[in-house]
Amino acid sequence: MRRYVKSEIVNDLRTNGFAVLDGYISHKRCDRIRETIEEFLRNEAASVVGSEETDKRIFAAEYLSEEIREFKKDALLEQVARDYTGIDTRTLMVMANLVEPRPGVPIASGGLPHRDSRATQFKAMCYLTDVEPENGPFSILARSSTENEEYLADANAVGFDYSGKRWVTDIADPFFERVKKDVYLATAPRGTVIVFDSSLIHAGTTIEAGQRVAMTSYYYEYSEGVERWAGEKWTTSAGPIAFSA
Repeated sequence: MRRYVKSEIVNDLRTNGFAVLDGYISHKRCDRIRETIEEFLRNEAASVVGSEETDKRIFAAEYLSEEIREFKKDALLEQVARDYTGIDTRTLMVMANLVEPRPGVPIASGGLPHRDSRATQFKAMCYLTDVEPENGPFSILARSSTENEEYLADANAVGFDYSGKRWVTDIADPFFERVKKDVYLATAPRGTVIVFDSSLIHAGTTIEAGQRVAMTSYYYEYSEGVERWAGEKWTTSAGPIAFSA
C-alpha cells in the first residue's frame, strides 16, 4: 500500500493549489460506493438535487453507507485541510454526484469555470469511476488564487475579470487559451483523490460519453453557525448536515 506523506501533500497545495493522491481508495471499495450511490439515485429522487438532470447530486451522502462516512472522517485528509488552511477545518459533509451526457447539450460537473470562494477553501474529491478525456474530467488552473498576480497580464489582454467568481464560456475561453499550459486536466482511474483549494479557478469539463461518478468532501471551519448556514443552503439532502454526522 502506498504511503502518503502529509507534508508533501500540503506542499503541493501551497505550490500549485492541488495535489493528486493516486490509488487512495481501492477499486473494489469504489465499485461498492458507486453501486450504493446509483441505487439511492434510482430510489430516493426526493433527496436528490437535479434528479431529472444530467448532473445528479446527493448532499450529505455520508448517510448512505459506512464506507462513504469513512471517507468523510478520513484522518489524513482532515489533517491536510487543517495544516493548509491554518484553522480548525473539519469535514462538514460529502457530496456524491453522477454526471452523464445528453445529446446536443454540453454538460459539465459544476457548470461553468468558477471559484467557490475568494478565500481559501479546501475540498477532497474521489473518482468512483475511471475518468478519461471523454468522461468530463475535473480541471483546475494551478496557482490561480485571487492573490496571485501571475495571470493578470493574460486576463487583462482579453478583458477577463480575474478576480471574479464565475464566468460564461465566451468570456472565459480566450483567457484559458492563453493559460492552457497551466490547466491541470485530471484524467485518472477510480480511487484517485484530488485535494484542492476551491478558491482557485476550476470546473468539470464537458462529458461526451459514459458516466463520471465521484464523491467530494466539503471542509469548513468548525462552528455551529456553519451547520445552520449549510442547512439553509442545501435544503435537499440525504440527512441533516452536521460535522458530527
